[in-house]
Amino acid sequence: MHVMQYQLLDNSTITIRFNKPWDYEQIPELIKIIMAATDNVHVIEKTSGADRQYLRFEWCKHIYLLHFESYSQSSWIEAENELGRALISELYANMNSV
Repeated sequence: MHVMQYQLLDNSTITIRFNKPWDYEQIPELIKIIMAATDNVHVIEKTSGADRQYLRFEWCKHIYLLHFESYSQSSWIEAENELGRALISELYANMNSV
């Protein structure tokens, strides 16, 4: 499995599309794929729910959230605060260049 597309929406959210449908059990593999596409990432915590998981990570001294929702096959990254949001376009560019 691999990422087909990263898309930056409204300079606040990075959506992620994969080349195949995925299920809840594959989320750890998807996390590895996405984190490998990003330089200098430090994982802070992982949280799991019934159909959702999210990962908090640090990039360039700012905190971001990587979300997965299995029922809708949705995955996206958003900044935890306004300071991180100011750099999300740079994170997007970094993910597309690695």
